[in-house]
Amino acid sequence: MHAVDLVKSDAWRRTALQQNIAHFRHRAELAGLKLMPSDSAIQPIVVGDNQRVMTIASMLKQNGFLVGAMRSPTVSKGTERLRITLNALHNHNEINQLIEKIGKAWTA
Repeated sequence: MHAVDLVKSDAWRRTALQQNIAHFRHRAELAGLKLMPSDSAIQPIVVGDNQRVMTIASMLKQNGFLVGAMRSPTVSKGTERLRITLNALHNHNEINQLIEKIGKAWTA
């Protein structure tokens, strides 16, 4: 019941999360990243190669961003992806930095 009360009283969290999702998707599209359809807090970016997705995830971790790497056979070959998880407490500056670091890792 406490969790239900929190959901009712903390509506700002849903609003903030939706704003963060929209901001992330907008910035990722501007950066030319290959997004998969998703309106949820989980935002997949297709990399398309097991080794490359692991390399990018490792580079992001070195820069302070914990991002999951989904590899085949967990996902279909050619759809290997980064698994970004957003929350209501992220801010737009952090999201911008993440997109910037993904872009740098992408071209490295």
